[in-house]
Order: sequence, then structure tokens, then C-alpha cells
Amino acid sequence: LGDVYKRQGVAAVLRFRRLFRLAELHALFLLGANDGVLPAAENRGGVLPLKKGSRIALVGPFADSRWDLIGSWVHFAEAGRTSTFLDGLRARFGADRVTYARGCDPHKALEGGISEAVAAAAKSDVVLVALGLKAGESGEAASLASLALPDAQRDLLESLKQTGKPIVVLLVTGRPMELAREAELADALLLTWYPGTMAGEALADVVSGDYNPSGRLPMTFPRTVGQIPIHYDMKSTGRPADESGKPNKYTSRYLDVPNSPQYCFGYGLSYTTFGYSDLRVLTPETAVGGEVRVSVRVTNTGGRDGEEVVQLYVTENAPTVLRPKKELKGFRKVTLAPGKSAVVEFELDRQALAFWDTQSRGWKVNPGEYTLSLGTSSADIAATLPVSVK
Repeated sequence: LGDVYKRQGVAAVLRFRRLFRLAELHALFLLGANDGVLPAAENRGGVLPLKKGSRIALVGPFADSRWDLIGSWVHFAEAGRTSTFLDGLRARFGADRVTYARGCDPHKALEGGISEAVAAAAKSDVVLVALGLKAGESGEAASLASLALPDAQRDLLESLKQTGKPIVVLLVTGRPMELAREAELADALLLTWYPGTMAGEALADVVSGDYNPSGRLPMTFPRTVGQIPIHYDMKSTGRPADESGKPNKYTSRYLDVPNSPQYCFGYGLSYTTFGYSDLRVLTPETAVGGEVRVSVRVTNTGGRDGEEVVQLYVTENAPTVLRPKKELKGFRKVTLAPGKSAVVEFELDRQALAFWDTQSRGWKVNPGEYTLSLGTSSADIAATLPVSVK
């Protein structure tokens, strides 16, 4: 009987590890920089996915950090069971193909650390550098005055850039960060968050191309901390920014940076590409409380299987109370093989157009004109469609 229980326990552990690995795959977000991420069919020098036989330099204070990869709000964890980035890459590509160098500690330089990292990069084809924040620097009671990478990590990245080797940043964090300089230095950026106990296997699946990432950002990443608060559903001001590009100082804008974030809500890349066509409002007019239906055809225009997240946003054009400039009211994930298409349809009920009316203390839908926006993120909109509510 003891052997039976033991076998059942082992089977349960294997099931849980598969579930954790799948969850962590869906939590890896691909953020491109400097055209380093290209679809496989058009991979003319793109870094990701890695080419077969690549020699990899894995660098950074979080490349082999078991506790930090688990993240904050972890209780009773056994860090020794964590598969680190180093574990996963060596298991997938071979220990002889992966050279590791810590480079620096999260907040301070290591004597000879940068020299060791540069030497590892010099004998490799690509550099994966794991940077970010310690587990205790995100989550409850972990406020920070700065969202920039610590100086020691930035210095490491700057030095690695000087080698001329392609660089992929693996960002370990639990919060949005300032990444303007990192986006300039890196050829690709993979947001891993705190990936958990199966971090290594999940990373190996993504960088090898065995899994095509499809994650989309659930929060906005600012260009600089001075833009905060910044989120996609902000409200209009009395003097909204002039989007024409013409000089107009007396509007709600910054003099030194664009109003737009570094990476917007809903953003994320894939190893393939998608096209949108046949966008239609099936109910261009509806009564107050009626249903709104909209459809779009999505086509995989790249060279490999992939998942696209179609996002639908709603704007009330002339609200009676101040409302967000746009609100996410629906999203669909569709899986498509190369060259294949699918029609994605959304149905919006009364609640999707409603707002909380403080006078009546209830949900209310105003008659009037609304705009529906369909796209791949809150900023990358394929088309806008009008709807009238009578």
C-alpha cells in the first residue's frame, strides 16, 4: 500500500509541475526592441527565437537565483526545487552550449564581475541577461521611489552592449519599470515577471521557439516615473494633448518626453504576425439597453502557429459625466496556423456601455454616439467603428 501511495504522490507532483510550467509559459511576455524579434519566416538576423546550435551566454544576478524567481508572497516554498534560468537552458541546449556569469549583485558591483560577463559574451553567439528586482522589492510593503534598474545592473548591460553581441534582456520583476534605456540597448526584451518554480523550462520553451509567446501586458509601463499615474483608461483633460505633431505648448503634455508610455496596456509580441480585415458593426444602431455586436476577421500572416489576443475598447463620444477615454470591454484569444483566418465576434450587453450614475445611484446608459475600437493593444488600433444608441 505504501508503494501505491508513493506512486500516486509522484504522479501528482508531475501533474502539478506540468500545470506550473504551462502557467509560466502564459506569463512570459515578449516586448521587442530594435527589431530583434522577428517572425521565423522573416528572420533576417532576428535574435528570438534562438537559432539551433547557438552558443549562449547567460548573465545577470537573477539567472540562477532560486528565491528571487519564486517572487514575493510565497509561503512554505522549497527554493531548492526551483528550476532557474540556468537549469532550464542547460537542460535544453546542453551545458557545453551555455556559459554562465553572474556579472553583479542586484544592487552592487562584483569585483571582476563585469570582466567575467564580457568574457562569457565574447565566446557566445547571443547574450541573455537576467535583470530586475529582488522578490522583496515588489508586492506588499515594497514601495520604491525609483522604477529604474539599479546602477550596478545598468552598468553591466552597458558593458555587454559594447561586445557587439545580440542581447536579450530577461526582466524579473513584479511591477512596471522604466525601460527606455534598456529598450535602446537590447535587441529583444522578455518580461518574465517572477516566473516561479518552473522558470527554467518555461524560458527554454520560449527562447527555443517551441512555444510562441502570446502574453499581453495587464498594466502600463511608463517611459519615466514622472508620467505616473499613467494608464490606458485615463480621462480627458480640459486641454487635451495635440496629437497632430504641431507645437502647442499650452496643452496637457510633457516638454521632455512623449505622453505615451514605453509599453501600453494590452501590448505584447509574437513570433508570427496577424492581420485584421472585414471589421463590421453588425448592429450599427441599438436601443438603450440593447445589444451591440461587432466582428473582425483575423489572419495569421506569418510563418508559424500563433495566438492573437483581439481587444475591443469602447468610448462614449459625448458623455454627460467625465468618463475614461477608452475602456476595455472584451478580448478573445484565437489560435491560428500560418495563412489561416478566423472570424472573431463580440457581443456587448447593456453593462458594457453603462457607467455608475451618482445621482440615481445606479448603472446608466446614455443615448448618443459611441466609438468601438478593435486592435492588438490599447494603442495599436486596427479600426474604429461608430455605434448609435437611441
